[in-house]
Amino acid sequence: MPLVFSTGKAITMRPMTASDWRVFRDMRLMALETEPGMYHAALADEIGKTEEDWRTTIVGPGQQVFGLFDERRLVAITGVFTGRDDPSGRTAVFGMSYVLPEYRGKGLAKRLFDARLNWVRQDRKSTRLNSSHITS
Repeated sequence: MPLVFSTGKAITMRPMTASDWRVFRDMRLMALETEPGMYHAALADEIGKTEEDWRTTIVGPGQQVFGLFDERRLVAITGVFTGRDDPSGRTAVFGMSYVLPEYRGKGLAKRLFDARLNWVRQDRKSTRLNSSHITS
């Protein structure tokens, strides 16, 4: 069920697809620029990524990025990934969360968390969960 603000606009969550790479890239780079030190990567690490790099970050084996949209506008991102430090591949890592400042404080972080948790439950490979930083 979409969350509707008093403006009547529906806020919806969906898994992002590789075709969303441009809007995802723009938000990810904004997050790294405006919130330095909050993520495992820095702006300098990601600014030179190729289109293919962005596409494979969004969706691939053991990972999924989600977008929260105010109608068509991307207002938040979050991701779930297989933990790099777990050779068994059974640890899911939550991270890469960012909410535009004007949308913070409205309870949207719960939507980000729930989308990732539901993905892990459906994936059924993970037996452990780690959560990274969130800006909400």
